[in-house]
Amino acid sequence: MKPTFPHLSSPAIKSCNPLRILFCSSDHFGLDSLLALCREHRRNPHEIASIDVVCRPPKCSGRGLKEFKKSALITAAEKLDLPLYQIDTFTGWSPPESINLIIAVSFGLLVPPRLLRAATYGGLNVHPSLLPKYPSLLPSRPPSICTSLLTFSFSTDSFPGPAPIHHTLLSPHPHNKTTGLTLQTLHPTKFDTGTILAQLPLPILSPETCTPAILSQYLAPHAADLLVKGLSARVFIPPYDPINLIVPKDSQIRLAPKITTEDTHVDWTTWTCEEILRRYRVLGRLWNFAQCHDKGKLVQRRVFWEDGLGIYESGDNNDAMLEEERAVEEGRKVGVPYALRVGGLVIPCKDGTIEVMRARAEGRSPGVAVNVVLRMGAARRDSEGRMRFWEELG
Repeated sequence: MKPTFPHLSSPAIKSCNPLRILFCSSDHFGLDSLLALCREHRRNPHEIASIDVVCRPPKCSGRGLKEFKKSALITAAEKLDLPLYQIDTFTGWSPPESINLIIAVSFGLLVPPRLLRAATYGGLNVHPSLLPKYPSLLPSRPPSICTSLLTFSFSTDSFPGPAPIHHTLLSPHPHNKTTGLTLQTLHPTKFDTGTILAQLPLPILSPETCTPAILSQYLAPHAADLLVKGLSARVFIPPYDPINLIVPKDSQIRLAPKITTEDTHVDWTTWTCEEILRRYRVLGRLWNFAQCHDKGKLVQRRVFWEDGLGIYESGDNNDAMLEEERAVEEGRKVGVPYALRVGGLVIPCKDGTIEVMRARAEGRSPGVAVNVVLRMGAARRDSEGRMRFWEELG
């Protein structure tokens, strides 16, 4: 569903000088917006006169952090022969004096006040979440841009912060069924607190299987469309015409901080099967500390659950070893794994049991889960050949 706009030749449309845009982005989400701006520049050069690009420089990656991989945004800017600046800070850097509008789409750096003041029309940002709540579907003014009347019902939270897509998908049902986009001004000192100029609620297709990459790819062209039409409607020209916001009863503002390794650290005591599998789908491999026997001492090492995670149902797997029977007899202990004949592990959690087929000890290559924990010293075989862990996973 796309936003609706009044006829762009309406007398209400404000006039402005040809735009000389400084486009700031750092990842694939901003690529669609850049390409859309370039298409508009070719189609209407009297409206968009030039586009300069600012992005973050490539980071080291790969084994030994020796590889530099260009982002798709850098590659596109070079192919389009656009002026390109690769910076990690605005300190000591200034754009060309002709720049009159700054646009940031998934950039990660705060555009400083001196740059916003120097740009005649300030700055715009497209954020992949509804900020701070929802748009009114019936604005009280003749809008230059407004949301369309939607035919689906939606219930979602607002996610200000650097990782809204991840936190949207991490939200429990029903808050992970819908999301949206916000076009706002750039605030000079804070992220995601500018004047909201337009919003577009959107359904998440197949929320039970959606990943950040899929959702980003789905939202990116909608964000580009919202941005270009917002420029055509001159929403960036002061005085701004903020849209009316309403607050649904079940809406909450949830901060969306940057994802850290601790977000993938499994808590078998408090996490449900659903939450474990949701985090695995959204964030990738999960991990735990394992107590390992090393030269007569117990040391703590990390073990990563690489793939093959799923809910294990007792009796569903005919290859289960006697560990499964022993777990039933002795009483399942949360966070203590038991082995499967096929090489996987079953690990009891708060409300069920998770099956893990492949794992990796920190600094080692991945392998069959049982073999990995035995090699790293996290478990041993007893006199009857049954696998015993020294301690529960931490």
